[in-house]
Amino acid sequence: MKKIIKHTDPFLGELELREVAKVSVTAYHDTISYYIIDSERYKDRNIQAGIYYKDIEGKMHHLLGKQVEAISRIYDKLTRID
Repeated sequence: MKKIIKHTDPFLGELELREVAKVSVTAYHDTISYYIIDSERYKDRNIQAGIYYKDIEGKMHHLLGKQVEAISRIYDKLTRID
């Protein structure tokens, strides 16, 4: 997935986000799209990598650090082979 979209964040200004995943959330094929910031491109603006997602209604949301950590821990528990 190499889809790049432009998004205007109220605090960070205009960003280019790269789509990294689409997750189906209902039987009606509603999906949530996940995007990341390429931090290399925004070094001069001192913006670090971040995760955004577009909900079913098309609104963009930013995932906070704690949310990303929780998702990472859940994924690790689900995929770990004991």
